[in-house]
Amino acid sequence: ADRAEQLWIDGLLGVLLNQPERTRTALATLRADTSGVLRQVARSLEAVRLDRAGIAGAADSAMAVSDDTMRDGGFLMSVESVNRLIVARALVRRGQPERAERYLRWTDAGSNTPRTSSTQHGVGFFTAYERGVALDEAGRADAAAYQLRKFVSNYTSPPEAHRGLVEDAKARLARIEAAKR
Repeated sequence: ADRAEQLWIDGLLGVLLNQPERTRTALATLRADTSGVLRQVARSLEAVRLDRAGIAGAADSAMAVSDDTMRDGGFLMSVESVNRLIVARALVRRGQPERAERYLRWTDAGSNTPRTSSTQHGVGFFTAYERGVALDEAGRADAAAYQLRKFVSNYTSPPEAHRGLVEDAKARLARIEAAKR
């Protein structure tokens, strides 16, 4: 698991830093292994690369990986959490926000490993935001408000790059609460 996660993170850094050779090297190493987990991690990294490049089918690839891992197990939550964010955002963009909930409920589960627990705490904020957005778009105001409140109350010191998310969450909450009056 450590090796798979390290390779995935190295490839992810290649995507984020626009270092395609770094990503290609990580993918080649992951694909050379015959274990199911490393093959899934390679599929995930490829989906992230395609999503970052704006390729429309990237979310479908991430969804296939996520569906396989939900059915068969053997996944790393750090990797899977990114897959599920890609999928959920795509479903909302496609006008299918009610389907996003399936991919965002993972933070509700109990954690039995430190690795999963740290992912839940580190990515859980973003998952709450994405759930709130999807639920809002699906017309489920009470559930959306719950997730958005959770996001806003727990993500109190966001970096500049994330402040727009907090402002969007607050605006959605205000709109939902005004509609109840």
